[in-house]
Amino acid sequence: MGVPAESVCASYRGYPPSDSARVRSQLENLSPPVPIVGFHIDTAAFERYVDRAGYPQSYRENFGDLFVEKALEHFVSLELISVGPTDVFIDIASCSSPFPDIVERLGRCIAFRQDLDFPQGVHGRTVGGSADDLPFGDSFFSRMTLHCSFEHFELEADTRFVKEAGRVLRPGGVACILPLYVSEVFHNVTDPGIERPGLCFDDGAAVAEVPGWRNRFGRFYDATQLSQRVLRRLGPLNASIHFIENERDVAPACYLKFALLLKKPPAVL
Repeated sequence: MGVPAESVCASYRGYPPSDSARVRSQLENLSPPVPIVGFHIDTAAFERYVDRAGYPQSYRENFGDLFVEKALEHFVSLELISVGPTDVFIDIASCSSPFPDIVERLGRCIAFRQDLDFPQGVHGRTVGGSADDLPFGDSFFSRMTLHCSFEHFELEADTRFVKEAGRVLRPGGVACILPLYVSEVFHNVTDPGIERPGLCFDDGAAVAEVPGWRNRFGRFYDATQLSQRVLRRLGPLNASIHFIENERDVAPACYLKFALLLKKPPAVL
């Protein structure tokens, strides 16, 4: 399925307008319902986290003004999943992020990193291949994060990943996806200035061209598409959506508004 990119005319030049309060209202009216939970950032706790994390200077410089947003995503995900010494953790689509090392050090747990660009297979704590086909047995991981990555899963990879998360998470395990990109308009984002061989856009999605974005594909769900592609495909997982109430208190450039938490129920004894 999907529509070849070369046959599509863009609907928008830049991102479509959207209001997060209206999006939240739409999510609150989903059927079947999904809990919408407010999350208020403790800015002092965030600053303590950044001090303890010890981000490499190269990582800070690479993201520039957006470093605070990246660190905030990491902080909120850790607040939501709560990592400890008994956990086996994996950061999906980790690329060059220092986050797995930070989790391993602060949480005193075993931490893996996964990315499509890594060499195929498991090499120590590095995992190459597609996130929707992880080379691990059932119930291997207890904690999982995806930071600015789930929106890049093309075609049906988002739906397949949710199924895979249900397989590899232990009973009681948790996966956190953030930002969860939700808009009033279901749309795909692309940078027309980069190579896009074989790219297909989602059926029914508007297309927004954002020059300089430096990615070939991104997906912004609306409430209906989030329900159809993700929330109705959870299998053994339960979902909650967390609405970030005060991201601008951290820094004006921060844009984290929604996070999706997927939990596998504990085993019945």
